[in-house]
Amino acid sequence: MESVSISPNVVVYRSLINGLCKLGRLMEAMNFFNKMVRQGISADVVTYNFLIHGFCQLDFWKEATRIFNHIIGHSISPDVVTFMVLTDCLCKKGKVGEAYKLFELMILLEKLVPKWFPKVCTSFFIY
Repeated sequence: MESVSISPNVVVYRSLINGLCKLGRLMEAMNFFNKMVRQGISADVVTYNFLIHGFCQLDFWKEATRIFNHIIGHSISPDVVTFMVLTDCLCKKGKVGEAYKLFELMILLEKLVPKWFPKVCTSFFIY
């Protein structure tokens, strides 16, 4: 693309990052991410979600958490996917306390608590 004077945008970089993460090629994904940032292209929450998911898939929960903390610190609003992926990852690694803190943050930010959640929790405790 660049050889024919076409500059990639966030959608192009996001697609590359997603594909590389799905292949487990996280270093290459991070290289593209860093190149994107150096070119002044702002990453969106979807791009960060792909990175978080990629790191979680390879059990790099600390790096996934670091990326999450980065987006919070840079005023990027996490979405339901961000919370679901990282919460799932933390629970699978036995980090239930950290997952619960993430859930509390989701509520504090008034983010995306599914409408069905209270009903599911109530039903769960009835049995």
